[in-house]
Amino acid sequence: MLSDRDIVYFGADSWEDVLWRDRHEICMRLAARNRVIYVESRPYFRKLRRRLWNGETKWQDLKWASLREICPGLFVFRYPDWAPIAGRFPFRQIFAVIRRNAIRSSLKHIGVTRPIVWFNTPNLVDLLDDLPSPALRIYHVVDQY
Repeated sequence: MLSDRDIVYFGADSWEDVLWRDRHEICMRLAARNRVIYVESRPYFRKLRRRLWNGETKWQDLKWASLREICPGLFVFRYPDWAPIAGRFPFRQIFAVIRRNAIRSSLKHIGVTRPIVWFNTPNLVDLLDDLPSPALRIYHVVDQY
């Protein structure tokens, strides 16, 4: 069994998703002997704009990046809401740098240096180089039946 490693798992959604899924089970089991960082999905500009426009979210509710330990060995990282994925220049590039620096800073804060990096959806390909010097990259996809 894998032990004493740092594993960064890029999830497709929030950790608090209403359904317990295979990704939750895998991360919990790996966290028993490793340090696992579950990275929640990135915010999208259009969804954020719609939530702000409809009053579902207020400007003061926009959060900074956060890293919290939810049980021994298992952390959840959340990207800053105010740096969403945007399709247009210059916001796309500016927000990508902010998100990249946020995750690197959070991982450095807890001492992660050469993690195993695990992706579970193909739309995360632009994150391949966000974490320098991974020990291993894993692409694991589960069919959505």
